[in-house]
Amino acid sequence: MISLLLLLVPVAAIDTNVTIHKIDYPVKGNCGEFDMPSKEAHFPVTLGGFKMGDCSVDGYTIANGTKHECSPKVLGKQWCADFELFAKEANLKAGCGFACKSHSDCNGGDCGVCNDGFCQAQANLIFDDNTNVTIHKVDYPVKGECGQFDMPSKEAHFPVTLGGFKMGDCSVDGYTVANGTKHECSPKVLGKQWCADFELFAKTQHFKENLKAGCGFACKSHSDCNGGECGVCNKYGQCWYDATM
Repeated sequence: MISLLLLLVPVAAIDTNVTIHKIDYPVKGNCGEFDMPSKEAHFPVTLGGFKMGDCSVDGYTIANGTKHECSPKVLGKQWCADFELFAKEANLKAGCGFACKSHSDCNGGDCGVCNDGFCQAQANLIFDDNTNVTIHKVDYPVKGECGQFDMPSKEAHFPVTLGGFKMGDCSVDGYTVANGTKHECSPKVLGKQWCADFELFAKTQHFKENLKAGCGFACKSHSDCNGGECGVCNKYGQCWYDATM
């Protein structure tokens, strides 16, 4: 009987899984944990910076999704797993775009206002569903200029809080000289994408330089053009390929 028990003990150990965790892995600012056979756990724990137990050991108790990740190879060993991610409660107050129920859930900084369920810079982002608001972004869609467009107010908080846009038109940031339009689609943010005809604006002090940017710009002499493909100031006062057009 004793011999039989001795044979069973190693088998039980082989079949037992343990939970290990690591802070800032696989996502910075979060703790990731996963289960693995106990007989292999000593490799990531002793050589990979992991710890025994789940993330709550280090105070990471707020479930924050999952991520599939493979660890670096250590002595030829590698562990691929679906990590459960956990955040500390304080991290939920990290800033723009985070879910909130009240202002106290936000960080009190640039995005310290809880508006429509998200931490935002101000509370007036959401108006009536039928109201459009103007938002703008410097260096977008053209480097060195400011682009602005109108969109429904109920959707404006996405590009503002997560896409680097600001409420209001380009004049807020000193871009007051109209400089054409450009159709552009923003990158996708949380599955949202905004395609629009952006109104472009330049700053006054840079506008003379912008006049030398290319074909069709106003000029009085060749020096007002950029010297490239359209470096000739034609008889109509526009930078063009040659003087006959």
